[in-house]
Amino acid sequence: MPQLPYDNTQVKEDDWRQVPPGQYLAQVRGSAEHSNAHGTGAYIRVQFRIVAGPYKDSIIGNNYNHVHANTEAERIGRQQLKALGVVCGVPNMQATEEIHGKNVSIKVVANGTYSDIAAVWKPEAVGPTANPNGSTDQADADTGGTRAPWDA
Repeated sequence: MPQLPYDNTQVKEDDWRQVPPGQYLAQVRGSAEHSNAHGTGAYIRVQFRIVAGPYKDSIIGNNYNHVHANTEAERIGRQQLKALGVVCGVPNMQATEEIHGKNVSIKVVANGTYSDIAAVWKPEAVGPTANPNGSTDQADADTGGTRAPWDA
């Protein structure tokens, strides 16, 4: 049976909090390549650090397939990596380290127990807009009222 090498009574229950759905300003924190679980390919895990709002310094990651036995999964993953490079100002990215430290806007969506990134775009590509229904939601609160182009 695994033993915990620390005093669990000193861990606060609220130390971890899931990033709720919304739009956030973030910075590419790092990346690493991993083999997929079935041994049929590889993906690149990119970590983003939220840089503003109540979830500042929270880390959220996204996986991008780039080698896969399923050619459609591979095509989609490569397109997403290309788009991430373009957003970061590195359209002909040869290594993911080229985008580390770059600022982006991310759209976070709920995916069961975890949060996923649904989209990444240039921070300046999204300007402040009024919320059409007049309410203030988490996305507005966390990003100063900015909206993704598809939400306008």
